Amino acid sequence: DGILRTADLDARGHVIVEGRVKREEDLTEAERSTLGREYPGYRVTGVRSTSTAARGTFTEVMLSDGKNKVEVLLDEQGRMAAANPRK
Repeated sequence: DGILRTADLDARGHVIVEGRVKREEDLTEAERSTLGREYPGYRVTGVRSTSTAARGTFTEVMLSDGKNKVEVLLDEQGRMAAANPRK
């Protein structure tokens, strides 16, 4: 369903989704640039790679500024495809 849960994290805090684990340091420059521009002051709390036959491959990034959380979907070019605030 696209929502990160604690169960999706391994012992090192890396996200597990069908073996497609990504870490913050795996983000591309384009992805970092988009996140920095759209969400300055937020830190990355989780990353995972998802792919569907219909929509292609996306990088899902959870961000937090300590108070607010947001889940951002980035396309293969690092552009923002969607953003969902989380409680």
